[in-house]
Amino acid sequence: MFGFMTTEDRIAELEAQIGKLQIELGDLRQQVAKAQIDQWQGRIEDLQVHLGAMEASDKLTALMDRLRNQWADARRQFEEDISPGRPMEGQRRWQVRLCGGG
Repeated sequence: MFGFMTTEDRIAELEAQIGKLQIELGDLRQQVAKAQIDQWQGRIEDLQVHLGAMEASDKLTALMDRLRNQWADARRQFEEDISPGRPMEGQRRWQVRLCGGG
């Protein structure tokens, strides 16, 4: 760069710079591709966590449904056992259960 450069020298220098820039461009493209792959990996992991939470939520929902059904059955049985005209044994059984007995 110092002094007088011939056209051939300029061309050679520009070609060398172009070569360096092409190498840098290739490196940058690889970095972008790796960053995109890492980004997709993160998205997939987030989805796995979300789906796992949904699966746990579905299991909890199923358990809550079963609990509600059992409660409804117990309440229905309780109401039948203590209804007027029923023998006193059913009423006493629920009194024992409700008061903490066996």
